[in-house]
Amino acid sequence: NNRSEAIIREAIRKISSFQMANGDFSVWPGSNYVNDWASVYAAHFLSEAAHKGFYVPENLTKSWLLVQREKADRYVRKNQWDESMQAYRLYVLALYDRAMIGAMNRLREGEKQNTVTPWLLAAAYEKAGFSETAHSLISGNGLPFGEYPLFAENFASRLRDRAIILFAAHELKLKEQIFPGISAVVKELNQSDFYDTQSLGFSLLALGKSTAVRSDSL
Repeated sequence: NNRSEAIIREAIRKISSFQMANGDFSVWPGSNYVNDWASVYAAHFLSEAAHKGFYVPENLTKSWLLVQREKADRYVRKNQWDESMQAYRLYVLALYDRAMIGAMNRLREGEKQNTVTPWLLAAAYEKAGFSETAHSLISGNGLPFGEYPLFAENFASRLRDRAIILFAAHELKLKEQIFPGISAVVKELNQSDFYDTQSLGFSLLALGKSTAVRSDSL
């Protein structure tokens, strides 16, 4: 509706005010502080908006893509949060048709401890046209949901991670996993009255895409 469209256009305008001189998105307008996950999350939103027909200025993402490709190329694993950050970055780069196969291969061959890393990386391979590699990454994947610190570097929570897995299952066209994924996300949503931005944002994105697939298949 018109109100939703106005909110999305305002969000695009607001994100532009967060852009720094090097192309990255800061946490606050006029700030020099960058949280890598938040920056990639902003670019992910812009991609989804453009896909739905909203106008996103090319210069808003062009310099961002350059700086993220540099970061992806320089990546050295520090911890599981950093590892999932790289997987998310590579997925969003692939969304923009800027897949970095070398960086994806290095992450695939390295240590993976974070629950969402193989799913986001698999989604990146799928977007890049390497479906067999994508599916091999999550075949038999049983990384458990770990303990979540109060202030994780990538805003992780159990609900957020369940939603990312559901979203990735949609990207990988794993219809047999979509219904149980929907049930798991909805169950967690029903267990609380408060949700952080990341958990709610990914849940709505994942549920919107996956329920559309379910409807189409009925």
